[in-house]
Amino acid sequence: MGLALRPALPADELFLYQLVYDNLYEQLLADAWDPSLREPLLKMQMEGQRAGFAAHHPNAEYAIILYDDEPVGRLVFDRGPEMHWLVDIVIAHKYRGKGIGTWILRAICTEADMTRKPIRLHVNPLNPALRLYERLGFRLVDDQQAMRLMERTPA
Repeated sequence: MGLALRPALPADELFLYQLVYDNLYEQLLADAWDPSLREPLLKMQMEGQRAGFAAHHPNAEYAIILYDDEPVGRLVFDRGPEMHWLVDIVIAHKYRGKGIGTWILRAICTEADMTRKPIRLHVNPLNPALRLYERLGFRLVDDQQAMRLMERTPA
């Protein structure tokens, strides 16, 4: 399996738009929404996500996840001075379950261990990735209403 990361480029905008759109569509169960409202509401969610990332993690790096040189996902990662933040990771639906997310997360954990920094992330308690985070040593820090704040301390 040829996995790699590369910086996101302006040429990736269409891929990223579709990736995030599809992910939000799935997460928010948009197929149950009124079709006339679906598109504007999803676009509003996407803009809100983009603005939130920019406001809370202005120095985050945006990367494209490549599988055999094909874009299959996105990673938003903020290497802060005190800790790292896994801001977002999205793998295209047809590539989930192939170990791609696990590989990326293990690489991030290795980097954090080497720099002796904790990693934090927010996760929806219904997200299947929650079990992966727990297996990799992330522990609950704060259980907010819709999201859980988790942290992994360096090994």
